[in-house]
Amino acid sequence: MVNWSKNLETGIDIVDEQHKELVDQINNLLEATRDRRGKEEVTNMLEFLASYVVEHFKTEEKYMIKYDYPKYLEHKKDHDAFVEEVKKLFSAFVESGETVKMIVSLNGKVVKWLIDHIMKIDREMAIFFKDNNINFE
Repeated sequence: MVNWSKNLETGIDIVDEQHKELVDQINNLLEATRDRRGKEEVTNMLEFLASYVVEHFKTEEKYMIKYDYPKYLEHKKDHDAFVEEVKKLFSAFVESGETVKMIVSLNGKVVKWLIDHIMKIDREMAIFFKDNNINFE
């Protein structure tokens, strides 16, 4: 499970709100798989997560393009790789269901990626916006 903390904040309200929602949804998904709540419920959560991630990335990418973020392509590549990873996890789940391997993959890949991405790549983006006096209000 992921606990939201100040360490995960970027200082960009819309991005932080979406990150909090992602954390909540990932925690719900991990809890559902741990509790073996049923393939349909977990499938619905995975579908929501996949679509929400895409929408969240569109938000970040929109600002990166609008404000000419110099590391846009690198950042987008990281986003695209994560979307592919979520698709792979979804396919694996559909094929095999709630296996221990699936839960470990979700926890290891999704949670680790999210925390690493926010704390490194998204915070770097936020520093660029702050240094260039870009305000999102």
